[in-house]
Amino acid sequence: MNPRGRLPATLLNAPQLRSKIIVEIGIDPHRSRDACFSPCRKYRYVLWRRFPAADGLDPDHLNPVVFIMLNPSKADNKENDTTMDRVESITESWGYNSVLVCNLFAYIESKSDKLLKVNDPVGPKNEEAIDW
Repeated sequence: MNPRGRLPATLLNAPQLRSKIIVEIGIDPHRSRDACFSPCRKYRYVLWRRFPAADGLDPDHLNPVVFIMLNPSKADNKENDTTMDRVESITESWGYNSVLVCNLFAYIESKSDKLLKVNDPVGPKNEEAIDW
């Protein structure tokens, strides 16, 4: 880490991370908003936001921060929820131009205590999505 608490640009633009985001997860870095869901749409594996004011959406200059949260709520590839509004605000205040959100549990549920009643709260592909 450098003195400002940010990773060096060489790490942030690492081909391994770009490959994981683009190829394995299926996130399109050309889009300002994207998400990866299970076919049944009960699980959200990854959520992506990119801020156009930062660099004109040039996918070759990604400066992402990763948030690992408990479980997804209502945010998707088009709309934010209250949590994502806050995450975006924090991301921009820290000087990053994009955010990738993963969750320990991929099951979409607004009330995390309800995860205890779900047969598979992790989701069939969640471990693949966050295994970097």
